[in-house]
Order: sequence, then structure tokens, then C-alpha cells
Amino acid sequence: MDTKATIIIILGFFLIFFISFVGWSIIWLGGAWVISFNFNISYWAVFTISSILYVSLIIAKLIFAYVGSWVLNHLFATSSLKHQLK
Repeated sequence: MDTKATIIIILGFFLIFFISFVGWSIIWLGGAWVISFNFNISYWAVFTISSILYVSLIIAKLIFAYVGSWVLNHLFATSSLKHQLK
């Protein structure tokens, strides 16, 4: 792979990271503001609770991904399709 392709891939990863961060900021912080305004609850309380829930969802996704990977490895370890994965 040449350096131009490597630079494009790295810039693509940074662009995806930037877009996801901006999207998270707009949706999460805006949602916390709307909830706190409509229900007359402290903004920081809503933001803290929602952030804890968000981190919990990320941890749950990681656990499911790990367990799914383990199950697939276990299933294909004894399968005749094992050679097709490589």
C-alpha cells in the first residue's frame, strides 16, 4: 500500500471519528437540554444519568461482541467450514 492510500485511510478514520463525536454532542447534549427544560430537572443531572446509561450501553455492546466472537470461534472450530474463514 502506498503512502497516499495510507493517508486517505487515516483521514477517513479521523473524519468518521469527528462526525460521530459531533453527532453525539448534538443529539446527547441537545436531548439533555430538552429534557431538563421540559421537566424542570437540573441539566447536569440529566446529562450525568444519560452519560452513565450511554457508557453502560457501550460496555454491553463490547460484551455481546466478545461473547458472539467466542461462540463463532467455538462453532467453527469443529466445523468443516473452518478452512473458509482464513
